[in-house]
Amino acid sequence: MALSVKQKIFPYLVVATGCALCLGPITLTFSCAGIFYTPVSEALGVGKGVFSLYMTFFYLAQTLALPFMGRLMERADLRIVLSVAVVLMGAPMALMSQFDSVWDFYLAGAIMGIGDAPILYLAVSTLVGRWFEKRVGFYVGICMAFTGVGGVIFNPIGGAIIASGPEGWRLGYLVFGVLTIAIALPFTLFCVRSWPSDLGMHPVWSKEWCAQAGMPQSDQSGQSDQSSQSVQADRSAQPLQSTQAARPVRSPRRGVTAKEALREPSFYAMLVFAVMVTALVSFYLFFPSYASSLGNEYPQIAALAATLAAATMAGQAIGKVLLGIVGDKSAPAGLLLAGGCGVVSIVVLWLIPNVAPLFLAAGFLYGILYAAETVQMPIMARVIFGTREYPAIYSRISTASSLSGVVFTSAWGFLIEGVGYDVTFVTVLAMLVLLGVSGSFALLRAPKD
Repeated sequence: MALSVKQKIFPYLVVATGCALCLGPITLTFSCAGIFYTPVSEALGVGKGVFSLYMTFFYLAQTLALPFMGRLMERADLRIVLSVAVVLMGAPMALMSQFDSVWDFYLAGAIMGIGDAPILYLAVSTLVGRWFEKRVGFYVGICMAFTGVGGVIFNPIGGAIIASGPEGWRLGYLVFGVLTIAIALPFTLFCVRSWPSDLGMHPVWSKEWCAQAGMPQSDQSGQSDQSSQSVQADRSAQPLQSTQAARPVRSPRRGVTAKEALREPSFYAMLVFAVMVTALVSFYLFFPSYASSLGNEYPQIAALAATLAAATMAGQAIGKVLLGIVGDKSAPAGLLLAGGCGVVSIVVLWLIPNVAPLFLAAGFLYGILYAAETVQMPIMARVIFGTREYPAIYSRISTASSLSGVVFTSAWGFLIEGVGYDVTFVTVLAMLVLLGVSGSFALLRAPKD
């Protein structure tokens, strides 16, 4: 029996939905958030640290919502869950165009964080894992790369809108809020089903699908154990439900149990690594503000504030693929690549800020470090602890990552206001050293099976 047109096309509409969720809601609410920090904080008459606290509320609500959302997505229709989540992200962002109090932004941030929990951490890995039995990591990687693609597209657009008038940021929030819903909602409503069986279908490359397609299952290229790490990879915590849904069933179970991992020094080194990498990712949000601060001395650099953010997003998109390729061959090499790019980037941004091509290249290199949160961290966790109870172990590591986001999305703003960028850059370099030391220690002290 040949596959119908729907059976051939619908699984890839599910992948397209993942791309739309990353391109729209995730990019517009997080990857582009930094371009608003300076104009909005100045308009409200508050410091950047005070204003950026709305991202702390975003992270906190997201962290609290994750366990509930994980259970909900196991039981409820994903069309409804994801469509409501899209609205919870887009509507508050559009309303931010009307706010005059920082407390309004805090409330909006919390609501968006609730909507972001199922979209950022659960949707892509759950959907792809249910609809495909092989190449899960490949398709998840394609979807997640659209967060970088979206950053490249929308940061300059947002920067131009903000610069269009004294309160251009209001129009920017309105446009981004509408785009968040317009890009993703049609896909979540019409291109999603919770399970292939809802349409009388089987997962692509399953035994039943191959039989129906008239092709031997052995002819289909499989998904390696290493590539399945992409299913776990996202900008903070990964709940148990999602990882179980997306996990390949072919890999032999090796490694340590979650209880055994808790007794290993390498586990606590990985917690430090997770905190550092998310803290460093959060620092990216202040790149546009840093570029704007150079306006008196280097006005041509200040004009590149939004372009710097876009360059970082381009580096992030390419970095996800690059770190995946390198990490498949050597986790230590991936750690060295990510950390090295981060060090070079910060040194250039700090000490050579007057050369525009180098300035943008530094942003691009920082994007490769940025990608380490969603690629290098799960690669290292799998290499160190194996696959035996990987979801349980990685969910604990990623919780530390999420809590780091709660703290550092606003802590960087207060640090910059308190001591300036010079001391802040020294702090970032120190954290990069700690990132390398903790990651290397974790890899060297990996427990034996």
